[in-house]
Amino acid sequence: MPQTLKRIITPEGYVARLAPVLPPSTEELFEYERTMLAEKRLAPVEMFDRFLKKLPASGLFILLPPQPAPVANLDWNELMARMEWSGKIGKNFLASQHLADLREAPTVPTVLPDVEDGRARLNIAPSVSREAIAHEGREDYTLWRGYIHTLLFTMVLAHHGLDLLGSRCHARYVPFLYLSDGKPALSSYWGDYVLPRWGAPSCGSQLVA
Repeated sequence: MPQTLKRIITPEGYVARLAPVLPPSTEELFEYERTMLAEKRLAPVEMFDRFLKKLPASGLFILLPPQPAPVANLDWNELMARMEWSGKIGKNFLASQHLADLREAPTVPTVLPDVEDGRARLNIAPSVSREAIAHEGREDYTLWRGYIHTLLFTMVLAHHGLDLLGSRCHARYVPFLYLSDGKPALSSYWGDYVLPRWGAPSCGSQLVA
């Protein structure tokens, strides 16, 4: 009997064969994101027109509006209330005055290219992920980046929480976004924990028009 090479079929591969999923086109993704940002009163729909000819041809990208104020001066209670999942409104558990960013906040519209939403870094301590992201020449997420990503694609939280390594709470704690009792929530770590359903998102160098 001839020998054959056994190949492992993953659960995702099995489901994909049952119901293949056609990813949205670059144009569809662009229109969805800018329309959603306008509906959430975060950016006029025409703000990102300048990027129409510069959008990445593949992979996930995020349209990032300018951060309206330093992270400590933003009303995170109001911002999280704009986020919704399965009919439940988002909740903030952090005091804004204790928040700080480790990288400069964007003052103009930008696009985050080559986004990895953190599922590749599950079960890894935040400190280890931060070193690995820097070593790969990528950029970690600030709170603003994570907030915009999650506002646009809240379904990510049903899979895992997002460690926002580019920001801090009380100088050394890592903020994160997750589902708390089924609702989107913003909180922070009190330690460098390794958790199976938390991961650090990252992106390539941001694009500026």
